[in-house]
Amino acid sequence: IGTVMVITFLSRLHYGGYSNVFLPFAFVSALALSTILHVTGNRFAQIATLIQFCALLYDPRACIPTAADRVAGDEVVAYLRSVEGPVYVPHHSLLPLQAGKSDYFTHTTPFFDLAMGTSGDEIDQLMVTALREQRWDAIVLSGTFFPQYLSRWYRQIDPPFTVNEHLYTRTGVPMRPKYVYVKRDRDSDPTVGQPLR
Repeated sequence: IGTVMVITFLSRLHYGGYSNVFLPFAFVSALALSTILHVTGNRFAQIATLIQFCALLYDPRACIPTAADRVAGDEVVAYLRSVEGPVYVPHHSLLPLQAGKSDYFTHTTPFFDLAMGTSGDEIDQLMVTALREQRWDAIVLSGTFFPQYLSRWYRQIDPPFTVNEHLYTRTGVPMRPKYVYVKRDRDSDPTVGQPLR
């Protein structure tokens, strides 16, 4: 139990770690407790434990998206589907997959895990290269993402879908797709493609 507890708490301290990292610890603890209760055969302890678990019952309905969330999500997916080429939605990687865009649906968390676990800035430079090459026809974000580089090769447009109080994540950091960037035109904008200073 101690090993799982240490691993769990170290995972929670990690960038991007959230409450779900406690699941292994909860599982091992419940397994150990049930084994102890079974071996000892103490009826009072068994009943007390059952009462405690009943008191901790959790209603998951608050985590279930509403019909309005579904409509808002369908709008975003419809926009992504309408984009001719590849898209990148790093904070909500399921949406491009639902839109039939099978490339580039990596979530932002593993990307930054790799970047922090690698010496130097090789991983960051891969993203800068992708932005410079304008690898995606559209990038849809929930927050900032390489702000010092993104605006150099992409321009922000008004989102072609409704941005309101719906479609926000129900657990973790509340976020939803809000910002849309499309390629800058290399022919009409002389700054596009110039070397970084």
